[in-house]
Amino acid sequence: ALTWATCSTSYKIFESNCFDNIPRQTFDIIIFNIPFHSEPHEIEDPLEYAFHDPNFTSTRKFLSQVTCYCHQNTDIFINDLVNKRLNGLQPDDIGKLI
Repeated sequence: ALTWATCSTSYKIFESNCFDNIPRQTFDIIIFNIPFHSEPHEIEDPLEYAFHDPNFTSTRKFLSQVTCYCHQNTDIFINDLVNKRLNGLQPDDIGKLI
């Protein structure tokens, strides 16, 4: 985890495949950057996952795990899901999307 502080606030940024490397805890903010392409694609280099999510595998994984890391007021920011912007998504709404 990368940790830094500004004024009286500290931040941690985790790099992980969804929540695989994240210690079990709840977060105030969760940001998920969904890859641009979901059509079937043979991944030859792991960096391709930044752009390709064949059959929405990563997206489904994120949605199935995220509620374990949320509290009542967690804000979830998702860049794009099936070409629809999801603003104000609440933890209770996640189950409806899976």
